[in-house]
Amino acid sequence: MSKLTALVVAAVLMMSGTAFAKIGVVNFQKVLSTSDSGKSVYSKLKTKAAEFDTELEKLSKEITKLQNDFEKQANLLTPEAKDKRTAEINRLVREFNGAKKDYSNQLQRIEARYLKDIESEVLDITEKLGKELAYELIVEFQHAGVMYFSDKVDITDIVIERYNKEWNAKK
Repeated sequence: MSKLTALVVAAVLMMSGTAFAKIGVVNFQKVLSTSDSGKSVYSKLKTKAAEFDTELEKLSKEITKLQNDFEKQANLLTPEAKDKRTAEINRLVREFNGAKKDYSNQLQRIEARYLKDIESEVLDITEKLGKELAYELIVEFQHAGVMYFSDKVDITDIVIERYNKEWNAKK
């Protein structure tokens, strides 16, 4: 257990006034992968990635065609024509690499925006749930350094159920 986690648990136990504090654990990764919102985000990202892949495939085919044509005609071309074709192929390869990097960056920004929204919504739900069910501490499984916890303190499914209900009501 990390020192920070141990300190937090110790502080909660001291503040609780009892020997046992009601503690819950949420697995945010599970919320992302199984909630309706998380599935929707994954679907949107998959669709956007497919669009980008289609664009990259077009460029790739164009480059391949130019390279094949160049190889077939190389012996017949003047040195100036060879240089011109080589420059054109190199330009398209740079364009392809730039587009690939740009698409990757766009997907990361889109994903980050969606994840930030989901994280904020799940945090609100978890806070409400904690107050409603009188939890003294709710930690996120992966970021809190939790190495083991009993299924009895795992409230992820409750959070997902509430999140799905709220998210679907907004749609």
